Amino acid sequence: MYHVCLAQFGDTAKIAGKRSLYFADLCRGANGGTESCGDELKVRTSFNKEMSLQRNHYKWLGLMIALFYPVMMSIAGRLRSSRVQIPAYPLPAYFLLYAIPFVILLSILKYGEKEKLSSLGSIEFKPETLWLGLLIMLCNLGAVMLLGAIMLLLHITPPQEPQWNIMLQWPLWARLLLVVWAGISEEIYFRGYGITRLQQLTNNKWIATILPLFLFAIYHVIFGTLYHVVFAFVGGIVLTVSYLKFKNLLANMIGHSMFDLLFIVSLPHHS
Repeated sequence: MYHVCLAQFGDTAKIAGKRSLYFADLCRGANGGTESCGDELKVRTSFNKEMSLQRNHYKWLGLMIALFYPVMMSIAGRLRSSRVQIPAYPLPAYFLLYAIPFVILLSILKYGEKEKLSSLGSIEFKPETLWLGLLIMLCNLGAVMLLGAIMLLLHITPPQEPQWNIMLQWPLWARLLLVVWAGISEEIYFRGYGITRLQQLTNNKWIATILPLFLFAIYHVIFGTLYHVVFAFVGGIVLTVSYLKFKNLLANMIGHSMFDLLFIVSLPHHS
């Protein structure tokens, strides 16, 4: 019976990375004298509970990286450049400081949680995905323009944003890289991983929706003004609603990148 038990559960145990050792202990029993499988449901439930607990630990770690690390780096960069007109981070350091935790997060997802990137939302490219991305960009643009019009009616003058102006002086290749990087990383951080994992761990859709949106806005404090944070919050609403409705992570990435392309590359290039 002991060998039958291992045969039944061996593949599942291997998937979890424990091979058959965990089930061997369960099947032998507490006294180690019998070789009876016992109750199959009890064995499976006990194993699943341990694996679920272990994966939850990885999810919490992933959330720390996805939601709080980028915000902390932005605040630190803002404080670093607050007194003098210098970049928040040198160009190579900027990409390095944000790329390393991104790779760590993807490793946690694959090797810790045993999940694919598609568990965060659809990443399959289809023609309709491109159209949805374009629609997201247009909705984002419309929301930002509406907010800008309201500010004009209220006679609110946008303040100077030194960090934004410094970034616009980057070489074209760096700004293009930033556009792609922001679209991919921020959508995984604040929509795909942040919303999905918070909802799984808290079982509260409001926390899972509002907290990543709020942190996404704070993340843009690196540009130095409340003005940019408010605009990021409005844009984040569009991206969050789109993600919740369609669960199409790739479309969000495309829409986000197209919007950034307009303001970081196209408009400055023609001004």
